[in-house]
Amino acid sequence: KKAYGVDTIDFFHLSRAIATYERSLISGFSRWDAWYYKGEPTLSDEEVAGWRLFTGKAGCIRCHNGPDLTNYSFHNIGLYEVYADVGLFRRTRDSADIGKMKTPTLRNLVYTAPYMHDGSIKFMEQVIEHYNLGGKNHPSKSPLIRPLQLNKAEMRQLVALLKAMSDTVMPVVQ
Repeated sequence: KKAYGVDTIDFFHLSRAIATYERSLISGFSRWDAWYYKGEPTLSDEEVAGWRLFTGKAGCIRCHNGPDLTNYSFHNIGLYEVYADVGLFRRTRDSADIGKMKTPTLRNLVYTAPYMHDGSIKFMEQVIEHYNLGGKNHPSKSPLIRPLQLNKAEMRQLVALLKAMSDTVMPVVQ
């Protein structure tokens, strides 16, 4: 109320306050950042192997790229055969958009479980397993989502990398 100079808070005020707060969350202080951007030897061999998978065989980088580790696009990743939340379709009314959700950042995943747009997957390992299996069949599923044929060691390497993409310190923004 004090920040907006009003007596009653409504949706407009609440949405602006949340957006302002979220803009204050700055990420970029992970061991992966130090390794990737500064060339510091901060990643283990397992995490570096995960990066090779991320940019190669697994192809994660096709959607999770750039400083924010997202392409800000919408994809149906085959999470369901029938979606309760129809995603982008709600806005476009184009049936090709059913189940398409915005690609999230991969930053700070250790702090954001459960995963997926609806919180339906509890653990990072289960997310990797979903992608490894190629998702469920859906007419709008992205052609990028296909069985990855990763073995258990490779899946562990990807999880190790994803954990290394989480900040070790959170800066205070004033």
